[in-house]
Amino acid sequence: MKMVEKNDEKRYRFYLVLSMAIAVIGVLVAVVKANPIIGAMAVGVAIVVITSAKKYRVITTDERIQKISNRAGCATFVFFTLGFMLLYMLNFVHPFVKPMSSEAVGSCLGFISILMLYCYLTFYGYYKRKM
Repeated sequence: MKMVEKNDEKRYRFYLVLSMAIAVIGVLVAVVKANPIIGAMAVGVAIVVITSAKKYRVITTDERIQKISNRAGCATFVFFTLGFMLLYMLNFVHPFVKPMSSEAVGSCLGFISILMLYCYLTFYGYYKRKM
């Protein structure tokens, strides 16, 4: 009888990449077909795959990793809060933010979330090198 290794990192990464591919392809098909239900179903399936794959990975963290993560999250929050407040104040002086359509708002929110992720990863790398 073969014993199953709990910390099977290769299998976990395979399921992680598979779930990302399912989500991205599903959202792309939803955008092309203009049917948001397909995208929602694909994201739901990806969430189920990720949730079921967590049994293959044992996460160990120490205080250093948690401190780096907390600092990066705090720096990202401060950066975006100050940025949005500055944008809001500048809009009073010279209004450059025009009313947007719902498609433009969705694109803007997607861009902001990607920018926040890259900002967090940049701060995480910075604090990891610094500490």
